[in-house]
Amino acid sequence: MNVDSPLATADAIAKNRVIGVIRAKDASEAIWAAETTLAGGLPLVEITLTTPGAYEAITRLRENPELTVGAGTVLDEAMARQAIKAGAQFLVSPHTDPAIIRLCRDWGVLVVAGAATPSEALNASRLGAEIVKIFPAESLGGPRFLKLLLDPLPWLKLMPTGGVSLDTLGAYFEAGAHAVGVASVLYEKETMRRRDEDALLKQVHDLLDRIPRP
Repeated sequence: MNVDSPLATADAIAKNRVIGVIRAKDASEAIWAAETTLAGGLPLVEITLTTPGAYEAITRLRENPELTVGAGTVLDEAMARQAIKAGAQFLVSPHTDPAIIRLCRDWGVLVVAGAATPSEALNASRLGAEIVKIFPAESLGGPRFLKLLLDPLPWLKLMPTGGVSLDTLGAYFEAGAHAVGVASVLYEKETMRRRDEDALLKQVHDLLDRIPRP
């Protein structure tokens, strides 16, 4: 098991502000996507556990000290434990599970818990999630929903994920997003299928150009 402190991971997220969310057909494709993302200038990726061979991919990617690698779609404590043992530096769930949060806090791993309502977001924070994932962000109302949520709860660190596009990226940060998770805007199906390095690098560069720096 090879994990950084949650503070170091939190700093990486605060600095980069975007997490590349990789859903791949296998470990090899996930590794290619993560390494190409890094080559484009984004060193922060999440390998979803829906990817066959995800744990293997996380372990392999952790050999590169320039990458910060997390596990996504973590649904229960057993998956969380296996992801941490594989070397995941942060865990992301689409929901809030107290057992996952407790395990991460015990093992010193940053956790991002999912929420879709003010009550869920506040509960995730109170349970100890350092960042709250607002999911699915676009369906919930996009940047305006985020702004309205932060009006009464301004201390929350929110990470909208789900439908974030190049066109809405800036608006999410203007609304107060701490970071965002991006999937299809970077990892288009055809790009992944062909392993089109030029296409993925262009998407990464276009994305980075639109990230406002604090």
